[in-house]
Amino acid sequence: MKRFLIITILLACIQAIDAQTTTLVLRNSKEYVGRITMQRPGIDLVFFDEKNDEEINLKWSEIASIRTSLRNSSATEGLNDELTLLSGSVLTGQITEQSMDGTITLYLDNKQKSINVERKNILRTRKVALNSAKTLLEQRPYTNTVMTKSGSTYDGLIIEQHYGKIPSEQYLVLLTTKGYNVNINFDDVERYLYIPE
Repeated sequence: MKRFLIITILLACIQAIDAQTTTLVLRNSKEYVGRITMQRPGIDLVFFDEKNDEEINLKWSEIASIRTSLRNSSATEGLNDELTLLSGSVLTGQITEQSMDGTITLYLDNKQKSINVERKNILRTRKVALNSAKTLLEQRPYTNTVMTKSGSTYDGLIIEQHYGKIPSEQYLVLLTTKGYNVNINFDDVERYLYIPE
């Protein structure tokens, strides 16, 4: 279950370059607009509330869902999410909502409609560049910092997440700011930081 909780927050944190907003909805129906700055998977997260210009510490169990607004349809750069399902189907678009009950809403750019996908049906997620003439790092709206339980720290962009059935198949791929990939098992992640570009 923990591996599916990780996807919930990580994918929802993605904001496009053209000022999309993220709304954190709590189980008590309270909403905050801003951005996630830090998370410890399955434990807690820190959310920057733009309205009150402050960081809020929240327990994972307090969160009901996370919504991200659609990017401007005329955007020429940024990142899309590609979901590979257990069935082999591949869906590409923008994740616009994730609820802790296990549902992800994906806006399909090419069809201009939203669909719901159950997290349990996702094998892998991957970041895809909108502008093929620029790299993923050039189009990222933030830098991910991944701190591991073994004491390592990596800066870059989480470009893939794999959700296999056994722990060795459950990992993320981080494209470092130096241009090389690092595979990190989910079980080794201590915390994630999100730093806007």
